[in-house]
Amino acid sequence: MDAVVTALTPANQAALLAEATPDAPRGALARLQGLPPRKKTLLAVGTAGLVAVLVALALWSRHVPMSPLFPQVLPNTELGLVVEQLTKLGEKHELVNGGGLIMVPTERINTLRMKLGMAGLPKSAPYGL
Repeated sequence: MDAVVTALTPANQAALLAEATPDAPRGALARLQGLPPRKKTLLAVGTAGLVAVLVALALWSRHVPMSPLFPQVLPNTELGLVVEQLTKLGEKHELVNGGGLIMVPTERINTLRMKLGMAGLPKSAPYGL
């Protein structure tokens, strides 16, 4: 039965060419070097575009939506006390609108208002809080 079995031969042109030139490099780098300059340029531009999109997505996913902690601008005397308390609590915050408006992560507004209220801040409590 072994005498009847024949060897399998490659049927496509690439396999025949690879069989004809066994010493030629066959790796991905060799195929890349064999590309024409225009295809290399397109590959480089496509790779750079993909990297740019990935970096943009990574930066966008790290963005935390911020909202005002209080609806109005606080006086400077109370602003300093509130910022000091937020720093002690280790909470992320930003000062905007010339330093009078405190922005905090949107999902933390209610918790921070309660913590600051328990600390007696702000002394001139805004209406509606």
